[in-house]
Amino acid sequence: MNEIIEAFRKELLEIMTFKDTTVKIYVNIIYKYFVFAKKYMRVDPLKTTALHLRKWFSHLKERKTGNSGLKNYRATLKHFFSFLLKRNIILCNPAENLPRVRKTRSDLNKPVSKKSVIKLLKSFDSATWLGMRNFTIVSML
Repeated sequence: MNEIIEAFRKELLEIMTFKDTTVKIYVNIIYKYFVFAKKYMRVDPLKTTALHLRKWFSHLKERKTGNSGLKNYRATLKHFFSFLLKRNIILCNPAENLPRVRKTRSDLNKPVSKKSVIKLLKSFDSATWLGMRNFTIVSML
């Protein structure tokens, strides 16, 4: 297993020209998945199915892994299993159809209240050309 991960690391560095820090993160994620697959699912990581990967993602979500972390895990698995497929170690890529990680909506992404809009529009001096221009632009928005 270590030889395969080392070959993957070399490909990321030399062929795909990823940065050292990115490669370290990817390799670390692969090791974490291997441990999880062996210890908790009792499966050979090279015989992983899409169901195994979904179980792992469920585990990561339960452990409160953030969306940016989940995106890294997804990208790593897709690259790793593509690498294995290219090397004819596996027959199909189980990570190919992993669902995208959706970005969570912020509580700050809400419309401005009518009260705030009216207050803003009243702040423009409509007696001047510049004030009227700004009023028009803001009211259009």
